[in-house]
Amino acid sequence: MSRADNPDIAVGRRPWRDLLTAERVRLYAGAILVAHLAVLAGFILLDLLGERATPFSGNDFRVFWAASRLGLDGHGLDAYDIGRLFPLQQSVAPGLAEAKPWQHWFYPPTFLLAVLPLALLPCFLSFLVFNAAGLCLFLRVLRSIIPHRTAPLAALAAPAILVTVANGQNSLFTASLAGLGLTLLERRPALAGVLIGLLAIKPHLALLFAVALVAGKAWRTLCWAALTALGLLGASVLVFTPQSMLTFFSQVQVAKSFAEQGLMPMQKMPTVFAAMRLLGLGAGAANWVHAAVALAAAGAVGWLWARPAPPYLRKAALVLGSLLISPHLFDYDLVWLAWPIAWLTVHALEHGWERGERRLLLLAWAAPILASLFAHTLRLQVAPLVIVLLLTMLVRRAHAGRNG
Repeated sequence: MSRADNPDIAVGRRPWRDLLTAERVRLYAGAILVAHLAVLAGFILLDLLGERATPFSGNDFRVFWAASRLGLDGHGLDAYDIGRLFPLQQSVAPGLAEAKPWQHWFYPPTFLLAVLPLALLPCFLSFLVFNAAGLCLFLRVLRSIIPHRTAPLAALAAPAILVTVANGQNSLFTASLAGLGLTLLERRPALAGVLIGLLAIKPHLALLFAVALVAGKAWRTLCWAALTALGLLGASVLVFTPQSMLTFFSQVQVAKSFAEQGLMPMQKMPTVFAAMRLLGLGAGAANWVHAAVALAAAGAVGWLWARPAPPYLRKAALVLGSLLISPHLFDYDLVWLAWPIAWLTVHALEHGWERGERRLLLLAWAAPILASLFAHTLRLQVAPLVIVLLLTMLVRRAHAGRNG
């Protein structure tokens, strides 16, 4: 049979389209989700049996819960003292032998205020409620962006969801705040500002929002975001005293020192800084390369928001840029990639797909597992490369002027 006689060969993109039909996506996602649940259940069972302390069954959540316990007992500032924080983690996970750098409390007082209720429940029950609430909120926001019935299943099967839920991290909540805030930007700018302002619980992910809102002249949203962030900061300082901010800034330096000494798990950090360190660059050079990429990302986002680019592309670019700004990022933060994937999918269904876009979105969906595989085998951190390629693709679409 000649090339012209075979439609699957003659039309180069057809096999790829056939591979990603809605029915096949549901089949693949369902199988992956079952596998994820089995892995998660296995790790939780090992922890409950006391066989080992795994990093995949609430390891990060135990930090939140321990900080909450100290806060409820009136000793919130002690959350920044690993000598007081770690024994509480050991009390619910006796298999923890020694404190690791990532088991410190590096968060601002705003997040300490947010997690304060967690220790009202026993740690494991609180872990389940925390994850369930995060998943419900995340899926509700996803449905508001892309109401297709396949989307929730594809999202739940994403490796980033497994990493986030297994560790008991806050990324489902921060991603939901960012996604819903940007979704409501045009219709309810004040509420959008409040939601964006609540990202003060994890401020390094919110820095680029100010650039975008200024460039886009979204003054009402910007004012509400600033007022909300300041109000949350004021409330946290009122509860934990002004000393909490000074202590937080000193802990930021500790975290920076840990990263520069290579004590943080670079294989789990999808940042340009980590990628450069894995390639053998020194901390100083890695910081400079990271700063250059971060500035380029900020410039691209500012450019897109300052011009009449399609809203889906502007919002997707802002999320991607936000993931390139901070050198202190982990694989669970890649949950944020759900929004660029969803927005670009909706936009492409309206205006047509360009060559390679679906493949790149699939890479973004699988970014955590791909990053882990390459980092552990080849010492290559590919996640920031995927993010940069996605951002470049969005800028190219906008620059081409074909409605995106």
